[in-house]
Amino acid sequence: MDTIYKYPIKVTDLQTVQMPDLAQILCVQKQDGIICLWARCFSENELKPRSISVAGTGNPIDGNYFHKYIGTVQDDPFIWHVFEIESACIPRSD
Repeated sequence: MDTIYKYPIKVTDLQTVQMPDLAQILCVQKQDGIICLWARCFSENELKPRSISVAGTGNPIDGNYFHKYIGTVQDDPFIWHVFEIESACIPRSD
């Protein structure tokens, strides 16, 4: 069944969120003081881990991974940028 689910997330460099396989992340917002992801899920699919990263404005982002932007959340006085880590990058040979 095609359903939209909410996943509370933490403000941390890296976390794993279990979602049904092929879930489509729709957005990230704050609800009742908690940062949450909403995803369109096919609930009959097997659960798979998804890697989520949250970075504050001005903080470094690990360049060893490809970060897919999900959204930005204002949490006065902080601004958080949420990404899904999709894969490791190939190291540069400078």
